[in-house]
Amino acid sequence: MGQFSLSLSFFAFFAALRDTAFSHAKPPRTQRLAGYTKNRMITLTENLIKEIEAHGESTYPNECGGMLIGHFGTDGNKSVVETFPLENSSLEDQSNRVLILPRDVMRAERYAREQKLDVVGYYHSHPNDRAVPSQYDLDHALPVWSYIIVSVMDGKALDVRSWVMENDRSKFNEEKLERGHPARP
Repeated sequence: MGQFSLSLSFFAFFAALRDTAFSHAKPPRTQRLAGYTKNRMITLTENLIKEIEAHGESTYPNECGGMLIGHFGTDGNKSVVETFPLENSSLEDQSNRVLILPRDVMRAERYAREQKLDVVGYYHSHPNDRAVPSQYDLDHALPVWSYIIVSVMDGKALDVRSWVMENDRSKFNEEKLERGHPARP
């Protein structure tokens, strides 16, 4: 089962720091994302989906991972304008685990901020498995972000799905993945 790992304490600290010190004249994240429910969607172009699939295929049989750069809409929907592929730094079995180092997450956050964008989610691959989050994925996820998973079977991307975690961390809900042209807010 595909899995990924991110440092929650790092993210909590960095998110608080970013929202206070690195704001681009937006309301605080908690205000922008209040009322988020499972009936939201994320929009990506077909080219961005192909980039995610190609990343998963190129690292097969190992997992890949990267950040989703874009916008949080006032309606709770997200749009992705680019992907930010990252290296799998796991020292464990990389076919079953991806580790994104905090410095790489900071690099993605810095890049997004410079572009006046946000990190709206994370993507990773599940080699020879379904595009469904594992319990490990749930245990290491953050609320609000979208989690796109690409299923790569025998080196070929077969399915791409998006998930969002309940705020109480109890489960993932599938999020509608709209293939279109993300609009700038």
